[in-house]
Amino acid sequence: MRLQGGGDRLELHLDSAWQPQSFEIQQQQARLVGQRQEEALAIRLQQFPLERLRIVPPQLPETAIIAGTASGQLRLQGWSSGQGSLSIERPGLGAWRGDRLDLQFALAPNRLSLGQGEFQKGESQYQFSADLQPQRLAAQLRIAQGNLEDLTGLATVLGLGNTKTYGSAADLGTPSAGAGPDALLLTQIRRLAEIEMLQAQAALVRRPHLIPPLSKLQGDFSGQISLSQTPQSGLVANFDLSGQDWQWGNYAIDRILSRGRFAQQQLVLSTMEVVANGGQLQLNGTIGGSTQKAQLTLQQFPISTFASLLPPGIDLEGTVNGHAVITGTWQRPIFVGEASLGDARLNQRPLEAANATFRYGQNRLALQAVARFDTPEPLTITGSVPLPYPLDPDPLPDQRLALDVAIKDEGLSLINAFTDQVQWQQGKGTLQAQLRGTWQQPLINGVLSVDDAVLKTPTFTAPLTNVSARVRFDRDRLRVDGIQGVFSQGQITMAGVLPIQQPLAADDVDAETPLTISLNQLQVNAREIYQGTVNGTLVITDTLLSPDIGGSVQLSRGRLDLGAIAGFGNGNGAPTVRTPLFEQPVFENLQIQLVDTLQVTRAPFLNLNATGSLTLNGALDTLQPAGEIRLTSGQLNLFTTLFLLQRRRDNYVRFTPANGLDPDLNLTLAATATEVFTPGTTRLGDFGTATATSIGTLNTVRITARINGRASQFQTNLPAVLELSSSPPRSNAELLTLMGGGASSDQNQVSGEALVANIAGSALFNNLQAAIDRATGNRTSFRIFPAVVPPDRKAQSSTPALAVGAEVGFQINNFTSVSLLQLLTAPSDPTRFNLGFQVNEHIRLGSQISTNGEGTGFLEFRRRF
Repeated sequence: MRLQGGGDRLELHLDSAWQPQSFEIQQQQARLVGQRQEEALAIRLQQFPLERLRIVPPQLPETAIIAGTASGQLRLQGWSSGQGSLSIERPGLGAWRGDRLDLQFALAPNRLSLGQGEFQKGESQYQFSADLQPQRLAAQLRIAQGNLEDLTGLATVLGLGNTKTYGSAADLGTPSAGAGPDALLLTQIRRLAEIEMLQAQAALVRRPHLIPPLSKLQGDFSGQISLSQTPQSGLVANFDLSGQDWQWGNYAIDRILSRGRFAQQQLVLSTMEVVANGGQLQLNGTIGGSTQKAQLTLQQFPISTFASLLPPGIDLEGTVNGHAVITGTWQRPIFVGEASLGDARLNQRPLEAANATFRYGQNRLALQAVARFDTPEPLTITGSVPLPYPLDPDPLPDQRLALDVAIKDEGLSLINAFTDQVQWQQGKGTLQAQLRGTWQQPLINGVLSVDDAVLKTPTFTAPLTNVSARVRFDRDRLRVDGIQGVFSQGQITMAGVLPIQQPLAADDVDAETPLTISLNQLQVNAREIYQGTVNGTLVITDTLLSPDIGGSVQLSRGRLDLGAIAGFGNGNGAPTVRTPLFEQPVFENLQIQLVDTLQVTRAPFLNLNATGSLTLNGALDTLQPAGEIRLTSGQLNLFTTLFLLQRRRDNYVRFTPANGLDPDLNLTLAATATEVFTPGTTRLGDFGTATATSIGTLNTVRITARINGRASQFQTNLPAVLELSSSPPRSNAELLTLMGGGASSDQNQVSGEALVANIAGSALFNNLQAAIDRATGNRTSFRIFPAVVPPDRKAQSSTPALAVGAEVGFQINNFTSVSLLQLLTAPSDPTRFNLGFQVNEHIRLGSQISTNGEGTGFLEFRRRF
């Protein structure tokens, strides 16, 4: 019989006894050929896709179809005996594939033998043999080089290690970010911060499982496995496996060794050893079945291996030593044992001792733990918490928390390990607290009592002393009956109610008594940023984990150093908060009032006196101040010239929420500069330079600087916010030259020593000049300046000398000025009395009389092009 069409072919030859002599079946590339050879039938298979058979092994998912392209040969004798070989390219189940499978096989009545089997996947090699008989199985597997990802991929296809939980959208419990799109921006930002806070708290509940999913397992292994099965023994497996460089989720394992036997639904471990970072975990005994009993031992096992199980903000270092007895069942085990820490550090603080006894069963962990730092009083923790076991088919643990915490006296320094903001230094006190409720809604009851304690914060140089406190933990809120302390000769008191995790409802009676902090005559030195007196009231609302700060604070007799603020903002010594459990405080309508004049400095550039008020909103990194600070007096250095604030003008710094810490500036300042020139020069538009002893060579120019714009522009785009004018009028270039050192742009007659002396002198004498100018007023000027004294014509030396000059002047009106000038380091040089009158922009009259009897007058005419 021959059938053929469309590239497919079917051909069959039968003898007179209806026995096949030959046959051929071909479909596309697949081909099956048979040929009778004496008493045997030789069969050859080529390029047959196994997927066409749609074979799914029993009890496996429908997607686990046997796959690959098979080729092989079989010599069949008597229809029940034979031998052959089989090769499969890209063998696998469903989407999981290897590279090649090769094996030899033999058929006998009621028996199938497999030999010289080898499976390859990437660099992995698995060699196997087997003997299958009715109700009997014997097989051996040798792993020359295996990769765990091969097995995890197969487990995924088989549906092992995957758990899925479905629910409705309402089960997500998503918080609302504010009151909708029309809510205030600050309100929406605040709601976003609360959502992030809830996520951080939820992370405590959704801690990583003790056993990560199989898909996270990576590494290499090798070894041998032998299998056997009979009706009497059931399935028996003996194994000897080893692996290295394993990574399972956040667990890193250097080496693993496992020898044992699986029989009667029990795993008997003769040896199981895990080595990680120099530590050892050993497990031996019987796991599973009705008589489970095993021993678990930890020796110098690094805590870092379990770092992912620790709550946020807990940085625990060191090693674990311990042992536990495992009983119960495989799916519901019971662990009973004890553990201790060695060379441990909690958040970088050494732990002198830490040990615990524990029992784990029915998805709960019960423990009694003691921890002690370098203090005689330990922290004790007793109770139990829910902890689901990942292999429990019905994990419905008791969700209630039942933990009791006790600590006293110097043991209260435990707080130092969790925050840098408050440091316990000494004192007496007790803390007894009971944690109840659930992880989602914890409730705390207890009392904190403190007497004669000393606390320190890195923000302030002085400690808080004589601290006495009584605080009650009342389920979901703190009731501060009273906290008192002395700070820098002032008094701090606190009282009120603050919820721990959930804000109070508007109709809650405790909302009428929020936590209030009273500040009375505090002499504050806050990291050299602010020094002065602080009074006022702070009101703390929202929650302990995410506080809002409001109220009103008065600053008086203080000094604010802008340079220290810049260093603080750049991270130079700024305190850090170790734990994300506590959100950064947020200001909510905090009123800052400058009762007395506040001195604002940034050496050596500015020294201003300010008054006014600000309203603060937002967090420190997104501060939104609003208000206006009036500047009453002060000085500002531009280049090397000292400018004084003009008190009669409206000088202010205005903050708006939109611009944050980039305020609008509106300042008017004035300065006087000494101009060096040579009268009588005939070069139009040019300035000569003469020595200080020549007649009429020194002229006073009054410069007015108006600053109007944003503070950021003052640093990045000064010409956009700075307007310069002068009397007598000078161009911007000339004024900038004078402000840069008091020397004109033409240096033809005097060498560079004059320029260097002027610049150095401005920096050297500015502070002295500022003190005298503030005392005498804006119309009176006092100036100390360097000058170059030319040699005496009768002297042999022709080298000029540097001298220090002083001038006292008074501006009678906008046109008339008088001054007295003397070179202090040249006593032989006469004292000069000067009178000047500015007729108009171009003409100036002047006269000078010296103590040696010489008198001169001059008429100056200038015309600029």
